[in-house]
Amino acid sequence: MAHIESELELDGHMNEDDGSAEAGRWEHFKELVRTSWLVKIGLVIVTIAVFLAAFGPIIAPQPTEEATPDKLEAPSGDHWFGTDTNGFDVFSRVIAAPRVDVTIALAATLLSLVLGSIIGLIVSFFRGWAGELT
Repeated sequence: MAHIESELELDGHMNEDDGSAEAGRWEHFKELVRTSWLVKIGLVIVTIAVFLAAFGPIIAPQPTEEATPDKLEAPSGDHWFGTDTNGFDVFSRVIAAPRVDVTIALAATLLSLVLGSIIGLIVSFFRGWAGELT
C-alpha cells in the first residue's frame, strides 16, 4: 500500500486533504475524463450500452421475440431499419442486443475474478514452485 501511495505522490495525483490512494485514483480518473476525448467517447458508449441493456426491450418499438409477416421489408415508418429474412424488426433487435453484450461482459468479469482469486489463494498457500511462476 505504501508503494502505491508513493507512486501517486510522485505523479502528483495524491489528494492533499486525506492522503489516501483511493482519493488520488479518483482525482486521476476525473482528470482523464476532463482531458481525454477517447475516455469521453468510451464512457458515452458504455453508458449507452448499459442503458440499452437495462431498458432496450422496453423501449423497442416492436417485440423482439415475435416475427411479423413482413419479411425483408425495406426501412419504413413501421420498421425503421426494415425486417430480416425471418420477419423480425431489425431496429428493435439492435436496441435489445446490448443486453446480451453486457451479460457476457459481466459473466467474463465474474469468471476472471473467481478464477484469479482461486489461483491467488493456491499460490499463496503453497508458496513453493507456484510462487515462482508469478
